[in-house]
Amino acid sequence: MNARLLFGALLLASMLAGCGGEQPAEPAAAMQPKLLSGGAVASAAAAVSAGTEVRRFEGLRSDYTVYNSGSYATVTNKSGVQVSVPVNSTLRFSDSSLVLGTDGTPAVVYRLYQAAFGRAPAIGGLTFWTNALDSGYSLETIAGNFIDSDEFRRLYGPAPAPNDFVSKLYRNILHRDGDPDGVAFWLTALIRGVATPPQVLMGFSESDENRLGVKAAMQQGIAIFERGVSYTPVARTGGSQEVLAGSQVQLDGTASTANGPLTYEWAMLMRPGGSQAVLANTQGGTPTFTPDVAGQYLVTLTVRTGATRSKEVSLLVVAKVIPELWKPDASALPAAGNYVYLQGSGGDYIVGNRSYLYRQSDAAFTLSASDNYLSLRVAGDQDWTGDFKQSGSGARLSPGYYGDLTRYPFQNANMGGLDWSGEGRGCNTLRGWFVVDKVEYAGAKLSAIDLRFEQHCEGGSSALRGQVHWNAADNTGAPGPVLPVPAGLWTPTVNPAGNSVYLESTAGDYIGGGKKYLYLESAATVSVTGNSFTVSVNSNGDRWSGEFVGMNSLSELKPGYYGGLQRYPFHNAVKGGMSWGGNGRGCNTLTGWFVIDKISYENGNVKELDARFEQHCEGGSSALRGRIRRVF
Repeated sequence: MNARLLFGALLLASMLAGCGGEQPAEPAAAMQPKLLSGGAVASAAAAVSAGTEVRRFEGLRSDYTVYNSGSYATVTNKSGVQVSVPVNSTLRFSDSSLVLGTDGTPAVVYRLYQAAFGRAPAIGGLTFWTNALDSGYSLETIAGNFIDSDEFRRLYGPAPAPNDFVSKLYRNILHRDGDPDGVAFWLTALIRGVATPPQVLMGFSESDENRLGVKAAMQQGIAIFERGVSYTPVARTGGSQEVLAGSQVQLDGTASTANGPLTYEWAMLMRPGGSQAVLANTQGGTPTFTPDVAGQYLVTLTVRTGATRSKEVSLLVVAKVIPELWKPDASALPAAGNYVYLQGSGGDYIVGNRSYLYRQSDAAFTLSASDNYLSLRVAGDQDWTGDFKQSGSGARLSPGYYGDLTRYPFQNANMGGLDWSGEGRGCNTLRGWFVVDKVEYAGAKLSAIDLRFEQHCEGGSSALRGQVHWNAADNTGAPGPVLPVPAGLWTPTVNPAGNSVYLESTAGDYIGGGKKYLYLESAATVSVTGNSFTVSVNSNGDRWSGEFVGMNSLSELKPGYYGGLQRYPFHNAVKGGMSWGGNGRGCNTLTGWFVIDKISYENGNVKELDARFEQHCEGGSSALRGRIRRVF
């Protein structure tokens, strides 16, 4: 945001602040124009910008698609009939209106919502604040209400300091770090009292950069209730659900819409034989019930505002019972935290007759959920990928048992599929099952899952089984280097003064050939960058290179022991990695450690490094050890 834009934004904020903050009067009823189907209307309702045309379309908004090319907008019904309208039109449907264009009051309120909360507004909230702004509320007052909300405090903190406030505005609204001039401008304005936090929020919201950033989101129209227009209420229940019998189910009708207070009317139309399940809070937006037996439960919802009722909509809740299947021994699992546990068996091609346990302290988990499909990647000492696709076309993962599965993504689309592979090994064909014991969402985003599975490659009897426990709230990270350094690690007996690289190889070591090497000042180059350092040696025909990388959670190297390492760059990034090779020799695989005995910094630059290491090629007992000392 350059100085001109900053000045303009702050000037805008000052001008808007002058609009006053009094409570809005009850808006007078707008004169209603004569409505012509798909045609122009004599004048717009109060919530619609002056100069726009209002066009009416029979039926619900969901019965039409709208495409705004920028030059004109095309409205298409389900039969494919199209109507072209001006790009600044307001489209009035039976359940809501759609305001086209990026100017006018609805667009200003939309941008403020997006700026404050990082989301599009719900139709009721946008209508309320649009009417308030048209009735005398200042935009600064509305911005102040947003800042005082719980939702804003969750994003910015209860009382952010000016620098935190400005920094988060840049990241949350403009999706970048602030430029130094811009940050200095806004901080000065806040600290000197030239601008209030609501005015600064407005400045960001109405900046050219943000207007351009949210233009695409508003291009196809802004949903609103026009003042003085009657709309048909619409009941919305969300998708049908698959749940476990005996677990409580919460229904959600809060996406239902009406331009007035909503009354909910839920009913259970069908339940399995022998069930005694009943709905609780049938006149609320989120009733609950517990399906007590397996089977289908049919629930209906009607909403009304005043005497106007919506059409009845229904959803199906299918309760399942999970069969008794493999579960890992509890003693093999951690007491807390996210984990992935794998248990192979004799003859299993993927894991073999071994077990692996991965936690966030020693591996990285990447989960991606799309509709009723889950992808999981484990990056640890070994790398694994899991794919789990439930049957059908559900919008979310659901608890339950999914059996008779074949290899994903080559499975029968109606049956679901799975696949676990890694370390260069995978099944050509497989049979198996997986169970989702528990799954939770925060909004539309997966927030927790418990899953277990079993697969058999190539029709064999040998099995690979696994269990996944993951919760987004678990912020466990990799531990840093160990201090104090464990006793008993190799320490060189040769300690030359000054900068040096010393290598000591035991009998049978492939890299050093059982010899000792000492290189002084000019023979070696050492470079430290972030959480890693490299060494290069060129002396009398000897050429060596070493790479040492700390945990990926570190921004810079720290003193301590870095253990359980694998060959760089094929290492476990959570733990770190290393490699020493040269003179035409290197390890294919290795295990090892390095220790930072001393490291010092000055103005962010390394001034001194004293490190030692040990590596073993190909899982052998012979070792190459070394020490690097450098004063920069």
